[in-house]
Amino acid sequence: MSTNPVNIAGRIISVAQAEVLPGKETEVVKHLEAIRAAALSEAEPGCYTYRVMRYGTRFLVFEEYENLEALK
Repeated sequence: MSTNPVNIAGRIISVAQAEVLPGKETEVVKHLEAIRAAALSEAEPGCYTYRVMRYGTRFLVFEEYENLEALK
């Protein structure tokens, strides 16, 4: 396991978690959908996956990138 991203070789999976204020879920979903569209387009080469899971006001975002350069 590497604690320094410079030492990571190969694909990288990023996981982010956020909790939004009640009533803001629809607005957040709209923004996450726009980000997903950009991430999976030619604008972000090297991005294999962009997935969002929602549990009420909590969101989990999973991204998979080809390598460290693609993540940057």
